[in-house]
Amino acid sequence: MLRYNINILLVIGLLSIGSTSSAKIKDILPTGLQVGFDVTRPLYYIWYEKTGAQYEFNASLDLNRILLEGEYGLGTIARKNPPSKLQAISSNIGQYFRIGFNYNFISNSVDHNAAFLGLRYSQAHCRDELYGKLTQEKGKNTKDEEVKFWGDIYKDKVDETSKLKAHWFEIVAGVRVKVWEWIYIGCTARYKFAKKISTITSHNPFDIIGWGLNDEDVFGVNYYISMRIPLQADKTKEDIRKVEENKLLY
Repeated sequence: MLRYNINILLVIGLLSIGSTSSAKIKDILPTGLQVGFDVTRPLYYIWYEKTGAQYEFNASLDLNRILLEGEYGLGTIARKNPPSKLQAISSNIGQYFRIGFNYNFISNSVDHNAAFLGLRYSQAHCRDELYGKLTQEKGKNTKDEEVKFWGDIYKDKVDETSKLKAHWFEIVAGVRVKVWEWIYIGCTARYKFAKKISTITSHNPFDIIGWGLNDEDVFGVNYYISMRIPLQADKTKEDIRKVEENKLLY
């Protein structure tokens, strides 16, 4: 009889250990994958800035409070009369990526909403070009030559760097909320700093794709629309209530 009772206790103990281990493993595994697209970026740069098309995509792996982030962008930045160059056209064409993490301050959200603060490492690979463009025409009513820029007679390439590489860091903050089923919208503000251009060029690039105008430190904002792909069954409000009660017990 004693042996029988001991066997029952051992079985119950093993089952409880197994269930606890499964619960811990489940807490470690990612709960979902978020894939998004910056909807305002192409419109802003094509229609407002008029510097060329730019596109950016985002992926986020949800590990409860920690969000592993990856971003990829590509496009062109072309400026007529860039700063300090009144007779030139500059263009920066290429792609960039960011990797990092966010810490989500919202815990146990049924809808997986997020209010976060995070860090990124960013790197850009691009081609930088500088052109001088000039035509000369003799005025009808004057003996002096009238210089007109942006004519169509010729285009003189001043400088080109085919493999420009730059990297920097970013501090980010933002929010992401569910709007319908598996569709989310979000906003991310960025402070970009510690930029370094690792390629030696004959001129300082006016723009760097992913960074923007080549200033010391810059700010940026992204507006994403994204889709969530669940990797685990979503917790119900009752599940979350039990988790909170267990925390109070300990």
